[in-house]
Amino acid sequence: MAEARPLFHAAATMSGQHVTAAGPNHATIRSRAFMAKAGASDFPALKVLPINRLVEAMATTDPIEGKGEISFTSTLDHHVLTRHPFFPTPRARRRISC
Repeated sequence: MAEARPLFHAAATMSGQHVTAAGPNHATIRSRAFMAKAGASDFPALKVLPINRLVEAMATTDPIEGKGEISFTSTLDHHVLTRHPFFPTPRARRRISC
């Protein structure tokens, strides 16, 4: 992300990462499922829940994949994260003069 560019020049990934970010629709579906399981109707309610409720809610079955625990991944929001993190940046084209 652009905001981190002056802070880091390289990073290493760990196992289990997603190679693409979630789209905003999938992120919304996952967030709603997580919040429902935690018992929060909105963000202010979510912010004041005890940590044990949040941890328990993470065991929710992922509503997109239909299996496993809910997956929290980067979200391609076109503001903070403007492209999928592992897509290579194309090289600039150079003009060749003859």
